[in-house]
Amino acid sequence: MLNLIPPDYTPWILSEDYIKELNFDYMETYSFNRLNPLLKVEYNELFERRRLDRLPATEMARLEELDRLYNGFELLVDDRGTFHRSCEKIATFQMDDPEVMRLKRIMQMEVIECLDFLCAPYYRDGIIFYDSTGKIVSVLNVCLSCKHMTTGVQRLRADFEVYDLLKRFFLDSGHCVEEPHSFLMDQFGDKKAKFLAERDVQRNNRER
Repeated sequence: MLNLIPPDYTPWILSEDYIKELNFDYMETYSFNRLNPLLKVEYNELFERRRLDRLPATEMARLEELDRLYNGFELLVDDRGTFHRSCEKIATFQMDDPEVMRLKRIMQMEVIECLDFLCAPYYRDGIIFYDSTGKIVSVLNVCLSCKHMTTGVQRLRADFEVYDLLKRFFLDSGHCVEEPHSFLMDQFGDKKAKFLAERDVQRNNRER
């Protein structure tokens, strides 16, 4: 059985500490829990007909099958190393690839504001880190919509801007992320910049 989303009492770790403590030789990015365009059309049609009570039993079974495959409650890889049924490998990066350094910089951002959305996470993007023998070191599951990250045994705290940067990272890697033109920094970037400027002034005053 595939790993389910960890419960609320799962311990937290800062994204900065997570990436600093991670020893790996290469990484792969995956898209999962996403319907391809044709399946999405089929699913939406079945869903709407069920809402109108116009769905026969045979088609109800098909809708339930799609719900099982793309339910958002499962993570990318389970404890036995089994990959999610819907997953698609998008990109592979060796340790010396600039994209690896880019990811490390993103994850090491200072946490200024960690937004807590009330919606349940729906993980659709993931990164698997491997050692030189091909053994999985860690699996990072990312929900860009509700701003959550988990390894399955730890949840990650990250600044809200981290999710904007991860969205750009996944887009550049070839992921078809939801709402690709929507970024939190467009709404809150000025507030964050103001906070950092005021904090720098206070620090400079203390050091004088």
